[in-house]
This record gives sequence, C-alpha cells and structure tokens, in this order.
Amino acid sequence: MHWSRKYISIPYSEMNCAEFTEHVLSDYFNIDFKFPQSQGSFFMESHQIRKEMHKFVFPTPTLDPEDGDLVLMSGTKRLNHVGLCVRLKGVSYVLHTQKSFGCACLHKVSELSFYGLFLEGFYKWQK
Repeated sequence: MHWSRKYISIPYSEMNCAEFTEHVLSDYFNIDFKFPQSQGSFFMESHQIRKEMHKFVFPTPTLDPEDGDLVLMSGTKRLNHVGLCVRLKGVSYVLHTQKSFGCACLHKVSELSFYGLFLEGFYKWQK
C-alpha cells in the first residue's frame, strides 16, 4: 500500500489544507514545520502563506518534484492552497484537503483545473 493512502479521507473538518500538510509532513516525513497562522480571516492566512514562503521552501520551483515536496496552488479569488506532491508511476499527484471536497484527496496535478485549482509550482522544503 502506498504511503499516501493512510491520509486519504481525513475529514476537512479536522484540519484545513495548511494543517493537513503540516500533519503529513510531521507524521510521515519527520519534518516539524508550521505554516504562518493569521489571527484574521482565511484570506489573510492565504496571503500570509504566499508572503512568507521564502522562510520554509526554496524560492525557485523545482522541475523535478518528489514525494513530500510542497505543491502551491491558487484557486478562486487567487487564494493560495497547499498540498504535498505524491509520485506514482512517474505521474505527479497532489495530496490535499479542501472544504468543497469534505476530506483529503489525491488528484493528478494535470487535472487540477477541473477542481478550480491552478498549479503555481512544486517547491523543495528548507530542512
């Protein structure tokens, strides 16, 4: 069984995309990382993630993504959305959660636009 299956179907009500990414990083990759938290709205937190990215990932997107790399996406109203790269048989997927899905899912990166999401890039973590 692939490592990512353990995380599929975790309810969104338990953790948003940033919290979910933190959980998988810690649980599977042994990377203790916390996204910036905003005391304001979801919009503020989304903006803060983009603004402070340089503190937790290398600034240039990688062209050779690997399991566990950050997947930065944008959605409606240019909100930032995050997940983790999963490579299966040479194909890139994103493991992520979103309120509209109701739970964590695994989607092909090439099909993100079907869900109203657009790939901004894959980024290596600064460990």
